[in-house]
Amino acid sequence: MLPQTVDPSRLAEQGAIYRDRLSLAQLPRVRELALAGDEAGFAVQIEFCCDAQRRVRVQGSVAGNIHLECQRCMRAVRLAIAQPLNLVAVWDEAQLRSVPADSDPWEASDGFDLHALVEDEILLALPMVARHPQGECAPPVSLATADRADRYRPFANLQSIVRAAGNP
Repeated sequence: MLPQTVDPSRLAEQGAIYRDRLSLAQLPRVRELALAGDEAGFAVQIEFCCDAQRRVRVQGSVAGNIHLECQRCMRAVRLAIAQPLNLVAVWDEAQLRSVPADSDPWEASDGFDLHALVEDEILLALPMVARHPQGECAPPVSLATADRADRYRPFANLQSIVRAAGNP
C-alpha cells in the first residue's frame, strides 16, 4: 500500500518498492478534472534507491485512464496516462544544480506527501486541451445545424457604406 507521507531518505536506504492502485477519491486535484461518475484509478509503481553519488532517486510509473470533457464536441474523451517517473530528490539549491539531465528534480522533505507527487505526475501528463483525435468528434449539434442566414452579422452593412463612398 502506497503511504501518504514518507521520508525519502529512509526509504532510499531501505530500497523500498511500492505497488498500489490509487482511486480518484485519493487524488482530489485530478478528481476535479474528471467527468462526474468517472471511477478511474491509477496503477502506481514507485521505487526508492540511492545512486552512486548517494542521491535519493525515485523511479517507477503511473498508468491509468481518465475521462475528460472534449473541448471540441463537449462529450467524454478517454485519455490513457502512462507517465514514467525518474526523479532525483533535492533539498537545497546546490543539490538542484547536480541533477543529471536524464532526471527531473523533486523538491523533497521529511514527511513528503507521496500522493501529491503522483497527482503532480498525472497532471503533467494531461494534455493542455482535452479532445478526441481529429475526425473522431463533431461540433455540438447546435453549432453544426445553425442556419447561417439567421446569424447576427454586425459588420454586414459596412460593405454597402464602402461602396456608396466610391471605394470598391
